[in-house]
Amino acid sequence: MDYEVEIMNEATLAADSTIPTTLAGTECTVIPLTNVGALALTVEVTFGPDNTGNVVAHLKSSPTGSPTDADVWDTEDFGTIVVTCVQDTRVQVTKDVVVSPKAMKVQMVNEDDTYGVGPIVVTHITSII
Repeated sequence: MDYEVEIMNEATLAADSTIPTTLAGTECTVIPLTNVGALALTVEVTFGPDNTGNVVAHLKSSPTGSPTDADVWDTEDFGTIVVTCVQDTRVQVTKDVVVSPKAMKVQMVNEDDTYGVGPIVVTHITSII
């Protein structure tokens, strides 16, 4: 059975900023991967007319998935999704994700040094085995 779940919905992401700001941040829901057969992650970003920088989703893994304990989240990404800037456009990127860790979350980075972007919506579709 497939489930679609929204894990992040932010009205804006300021210029040159990260959300959540730390891996213990609660702006992104933890995705439990126990009994998951397949996972597709979709990142939607709306760029303004003056944006020039991309938005990058950093995929973080954890052996336990504690949502507020930064020590259980890997500091190295196990994957990334780059949303390439297209000015004055909503851009959507979907990527299949390896489900080997026990849990994952997403940390979003706006690489535009001058302008914020938004809204940003991240969803996943999970196939349970």
